[in-house]
Amino acid sequence: MSVRIIGFNHDSASDGSGKAGITFMFTDGIMPMAYNEDGSNLGGWPSSSVSSALYPNVFSPLPADLTERIVEVSKPSNTGAVDSVTESNDVIWLPSYVELVGSVDSSMGDIAATLQKEGSQYQLFKDSGVAATGGNSVLVMHDGGQAGSWWLRSADAGPADSWCYVDATGHPDKGGAANQQYLVVPCFCL
Repeated sequence: MSVRIIGFNHDSASDGSGKAGITFMFTDGIMPMAYNEDGSNLGGWPSSSVSSALYPNVFSPLPADLTERIVEVSKPSNTGAVDSVTESNDVIWLPSYVELVGSVDSSMGDIAATLQKEGSQYQLFKDSGVAATGGNSVLVMHDGGQAGSWWLRSADAGPADSWCYVDATGHPDKGGAANQQYLVVPCFCL
């Protein structure tokens, strides 16, 4: 697996010691899976099947000399309800909608203000001009050479059965059915 740097001094260490130095993101999608087998978004990221699967299937197999240096960080995410955001402590996670696009516009409807509370845009995506509209080549992820849709940490608050995702053209959106098989593109900090 290969990774790329998406930010410096961006994420807050969960132990209160300040900012983690470097945030990395996988360069391709892995592990196609449903967000939640029960088809819901209730409880948001911390309660999701994807969140539960990342530690044993992605983090644990990483080399020990890497995992010993990975910093646990606090990640805000909505709980599947408008205006309800919680913090989770993660060593490996998915990016949120706002961490990709920076500013959430009114096209996201009732959840725009909630999504805006899920962090801030990573420098790589800011420098690459990632926006909420149209395709963004830096967000196109592949699995076996073919571009595919991939999940974000953000629940589509309102409908209890969908999540935000990025489509195969690199366009971030909402409305991905929780039982749909999409790729995951994990992040971690050193």
